Amino acid sequence: MAGFLPRRDYPVLSGPLFGARFVLGSFAGDGGGVSVFFNRSEPEQVLEFAATVKAGNTVLDIGANVRLYSILASRRAGPSGRVYAFEPAPRNIQFLNRHIKLNRAENVFVVEAACGRQVGEADFFPGPNSAMGSLQKVGGDKFRVTAITIDQFVLAEKISPDVIKIDVEGAELDVIYGAENTLSRSRPVIFLSTHSPGLRRECLERLAEFGYSYRPISGGDDPNEFILFAGGNG
Repeated sequence: MAGFLPRRDYPVLSGPLFGARFVLGSFAGDGGGVSVFFNRSEPEQVLEFAATVKAGNTVLDIGANVRLYSILASRRAGPSGRVYAFEPAPRNIQFLNRHIKLNRAENVFVVEAACGRQVGEADFFPGPNSAMGSLQKVGGDKFRVTAITIDQFVLAEKISPDVIKIDVEGAELDVIYGAENTLSRSRPVIFLSTHSPGLRRECLERLAEFGYSYRPISGGDDPNEFILFAGGNG
């Protein structure tokens, strides 16, 4: 169906993002993201995320892509909340900014940087499609991007995040190492996407050292999407 529709913005027809507008073709995949408009893109994660973000929350969307989570967080956090969308790829930043304007998400602030465990510059590998770019080497082309840590950003902005979403295509452990002070002080709820069995084990073990417990979001015997709560907050 996507091939017969103009590549312009359309409204989401159901789910927590009902009425939100996104550009068909901005999302990765052969269908250009048509599943988003029918609430069929990561429905379990979307529902859990919508239920978790509350009015007035500060949300960090790390690896925002062009994606719906920043807009969803904007809706749930409301005028008194703030959403910081971290994205280093110029193509994705362009669509992300467009989606912010389309949805009048004035509480979303784009941070044009990749998050890791060090501050400075880093090689960014675009990957096979616009949703799979990473600081982790995946072959092919690369370009330099600004690299920051969550701890550095939180300190500079003088904020205390309530919710952090991490989806960074293999760099998730680096993001966690760069957020240790924030995890200790703010104790945010974490939405974590892991991209290999080894990374899943390492990330969950590292977060357990900070008193976090986890629950899989996506079902099955080999989950890679998790929600994590600091001790006593689940």
